Amino acid sequence: MKETTSPELRNEISSEPEKLVSGPRLLETLFDEASRPTLRTLRTWTKQKSVPFIRLGHLIFFYPPDVRAALSKRNTIRGGAR
Repeated sequence: MKETTSPELRNEISSEPEKLVSGPRLLETLFDEASRPTLRTLRTWTKQKSVPFIRLGHLIFFYPPDVRAALSKRNTIRGGAR
C-alpha cells in the first residue's frame, strides 16, 4: 500500500502525539494567565456545545487544536467593506 502523507506532515504528526487534556489544562494551554476564562465559562461552552469535547463516562476531555479551531471559527470577526 502506498503512503500518501508528505515527509513534512509525517514529521509534524510524529513529533506531537494527540493528547487529550482536562478542562483546567486546556485553559492553561490555550490562554495566558491574564486573559484566561474561568473553568465555569469552559463548562458553559461545553454545555452549549460551543467547543468540541470527548466524554469518557463522567469525565470530559478536550483536544486543544480542535478547541482552538472551534473558538477561532465562532469568534473571529472579519472586517469588510460597508
